[in-house]
Amino acid sequence: GMLAAIICGPPPALRCGPPGVLRPPALRSGRTAMGLSDLFGGKAASGASGAAVTLPADSAPSWADLKAAVAATPAGEMLGEERALQAKGLGPPHTDARLRLFGAKSESEVRVTLFRDTAAWCPYCQKVWLLLEEKRIPYRLDKINMRSYGDKPRWFLDKVPNGLLPAIEIDGNFMTDSLPIMQALDQTFSGEGTPRMVPPPGPERDRASKLLGLERELFGAWCSLTFQPGKGLMDRNERAFMATLRRVDEALGESTGPWFLDSADHPTLVDLQYVSHVERMLASALYWKGIQIRGSGRFSNLEAWLAAFEERPAY
Repeated sequence: GMLAAIICGPPPALRCGPPGVLRPPALRSGRTAMGLSDLFGGKAASGASGAAVTLPADSAPSWADLKAAVAATPAGEMLGEERALQAKGLGPPHTDARLRLFGAKSESEVRVTLFRDTAAWCPYCQKVWLLLEEKRIPYRLDKINMRSYGDKPRWFLDKVPNGLLPAIEIDGNFMTDSLPIMQALDQTFSGEGTPRMVPPPGPERDRASKLLGLERELFGAWCSLTFQPGKGLMDRNERAFMATLRRVDEALGESTGPWFLDSADHPTLVDLQYVSHVERMLASALYWKGIQIRGSGRFSNLEAWLAAFEERPAY
């Protein structure tokens, strides 16, 4: 609009008077000048030149009115019911749910507190959160700023001096680092009917260890591709990333089900370690580098794995 005004001058209906004043054009024979009231409607104000200047009417609904209107829709009613359940520690999973009871009778029985990022986009916090939901471990949730969003509260730094997220408190003991946290949770809550996330010693655990190493290779290749200009010398970074992703797809194809390990009919620690980064790879590779992964027809096992995750209520 400013560029058009510089090139073409102001529109014929509005000519400038003294600074800050809009003046309608002079009346011509048999014609009425167009003022701002013809364009917007509303209350007229008097400018320095004495000519009427019309201001737009304040017709926007209030936030309270908008909230009430949304709450009255079917989707709004459903969300309201879910929020009411969340306040009681019940209902479907949600990153804003501050209490999850599952089978616990009251909050007094809850032994775990998860400290995760306020925005709920940290992939390491997401892994731990998914494990808690998959195992249905009762927990409380406290949200803490990532440093990019602001300072961490003093009370949290008193408990976790390095400020790292995720952090967890189990029976009064604090831990950081997502993988050790997930292993500790799996070992602590291993009762009958609770899915095991870490296989027992043997070939499956050896395979899990190798797959976790492959995940770190994939993560490194993704970082080299995403956080450097272009795709690398002669597309080296793209080729390395795609080659590693093919190895991951092949590893998934070695199991009989959609998951990395045959020993479970549910996602294990290995799957959770991968998924929070893979879902970010899908978006970032496409957005920043124009590389389509999902729907490309090149990674059929990865497609089946992602589809299986999307059927999980926890995910």
